[in-house]
Amino acid sequence: MKQYKKYLILVLLVIGQKSYCQKAADTTALVKEFTTLMSTTAQPYLYYSCITKAGAEPVVLAEDTITTTGVFYKVLNDIYYSSGQDEMYIQDSFKLQINRERKTIWISKMSETAKEKMTMLPINNKQFKTMLQKKFTISKSIIDDSTDELKFETRQNTSTLSNITTTIQMDYITKTYLLKNMNITMRIQELAGDNIVAALKSEGVDETKLIQTIDSVKYLVRKQSLNTTFINIDPKKETAMQMPSWKDVVDYDVATNKFTTKGAYKEYTITKMF
Repeated sequence: MKQYKKYLILVLLVIGQKSYCQKAADTTALVKEFTTLMSTTAQPYLYYSCITKAGAEPVVLAEDTITTTGVFYKVLNDIYYSSGQDEMYIQDSFKLQINRERKTIWISKMSETAKEKMTMLPINNKQFKTMLQKKFTISKSIIDDSTDELKFETRQNTSTLSNITTTIQMDYITKTYLLKNMNITMRIQELAGDNIVAALKSEGVDETKLIQTIDSVKYLVRKQSLNTTFINIDPKKETAMQMPSWKDVVDYDVATNKFTTKGAYKEYTITKMF
């Protein structure tokens, strides 16, 4: 869930073929299209599996090209999410964060109010919609007979060579507004001062791979991408209700407020945060 939440926040904050011009009326229509799309993904019942691939140019760390598979369930404010070595249960009044590699389980309390805030998206907020129109160039393309694409590109500051630009492409089923694919690409071009070079070296990164000279000035230049393909996305209640339960992971004794691991998690270490 942690990765899922970060992913949605990134989409909301940094948000081929036949594109619309950026007239005010057209931009408003495209923001409305985006609102409809995100409302569909935030509905009460949802299930999907996905494959996420990270990419980078240049590649400097093993994590730059990692591929993970994930599963997501949502039933009202209850959520289950699994990706790579991590699992998250937000169910009843508990939040379980599990790392299968380290064999650890962190358990904390989660109120219904906190759960609701966690799943809430600011898509209908007027200020948020205005921000989208001001900060991004928005276009729509028809991919094929059943698929459309929304594309968000940050407006570049042409007065300086230092820029961080983000492009988000969201492919979705035209009739149902269910996501098929999402690609986020971020390009960083920043002045490469001594502090940046020193920081790269301290992390064991070969800074020569990242430094380029542009107009006789050194810049750190890097492109990173995150592509997620959604498989078997399903908003039906009966599908979402198949969500795994935290009770398959631990037993809970209300009288003693004690958790005990069970099943495949028998050897895991529990850290209780309340």
